[in-house]
Amino acid sequence: MKFTKTFAILTALFTASSAMAAPAYVIGEVNVTNQAGMKEYRAGFMDSLKPYGGKVIVKATKPEMMEGDANGVMSIIEFESAEQARAWYNSDFYQKINKSRKASSTSRVLIVEAVEAK
Repeated sequence: MKFTKTFAILTALFTASSAMAAPAYVIGEVNVTNQAGMKEYRAGFMDSLKPYGGKVIVKATKPEMMEGDANGVMSIIEFESAEQARAWYNSDFYQKINKSRKASSTSRVLIVEAVEAK
């Protein structure tokens, strides 16, 4: 009986974890052209992540480029899912501060989902 109960619990945990969304990452490359213009963005950026569970896991001010050209600061932000990443990016608060980033830099921003390597 004890084995059956333990097996049922493990099966339920495995099934639940299999159904969970894969983590997603927002990768940004920002080349600031107007430092003063970035003030609003920098002041609100970390607060913009909190409601969506975003965590900055990489911020490289001088990335070592192996191929191609470096064009600024590279950042990687982790979210529980691509849906959470999109919700953060499209949020009213982030879009408000994002206007100052867009006006004060050139950048590339993308969302990538983690996949299991085979």
